[in-house]
Amino acid sequence: SRDRWLSSLTTIVFMVSPGYAEAVLWVSCATEVLNALFLLATVLLCLRAADTGRRRTWMLAAASALGAVFSHEAGTALFLLIPAFLWLTGRGRSIRVANLWPFAAVGLVFAMALLLANWRNPLLTEGDYRLGPHMIRNGLDYLVSLYIGPHAAIGYVTMALAVSAVVAVGPLSARLGAAWMLLTMLPFLGFVSGTTSRYLYAPTMGFAWMAAALLVTLGAWIERRSGRQRLAAITVGTLSAFIVIRFSLFTVEAIQDRLDWFDAYK
Repeated sequence: SRDRWLSSLTTIVFMVSPGYAEAVLWVSCATEVLNALFLLATVLLCLRAADTGRRRTWMLAAASALGAVFSHEAGTALFLLIPAFLWLTGRGRSIRVANLWPFAAVGLVFAMALLLANWRNPLLTEGDYRLGPHMIRNGLDYLVSLYIGPHAAIGYVTMALAVSAVVAVGPLSARLGAAWMLLTMLPFLGFVSGTTSRYLYAPTMGFAWMAAALLVTLGAWIERRSGRQRLAAITVGTLSAFIVIRFSLFTVEAIQDRLDWFDAYK
């Protein structure tokens, strides 16, 4: 974002978010963390490549994309993330075959490996992972989990309306966060068994980004309307502290719940 305040606030909100506790605590979930790392690196490299026009940077981005998809299948989200971010940030002219063909090659290699490795996987052969209306319920459950709301009608409606409003009329920085959150969530929505907390690692990045962007935008609006920078800083600081404290309390509980589950699992 090139905005240190926005980036710092995003990082703080991400650090205290409880949803992805399992992804950090359970060693077999390291693939989620690696996948998120490579996804972020790929998008950053693509944005840099679009600005500089350097062929080497595009190839580095493709190499990072290879790391993303082979860290975890959820890395396939990058095939939507890349064009979405290039378009949303005004770099749509870079969406052309000359730049993106290496990603098509990565996709082909991954698709072949996926089919060879999973052609007898019960998740696919028995329909445990498929398209259907259950994906909507899973998506709403993930969204509610991100802001620690009730898994009931009021929580679903509230989050659906809030995210829709951000996507439709929100500031660009918040829309980028929402796009990251929704697109990185897509690969996990097909599981018939429901939601899994460790899959929230990458989507939480987007949620933190969106929340921080809305806070920063609110502060700028207050300062512009009132002409009082201190009032804007106090308002944003108070809201940020509330979010951090609230999330931290739930994170402590989430960590303890996971540790108790590990003991039972052992």
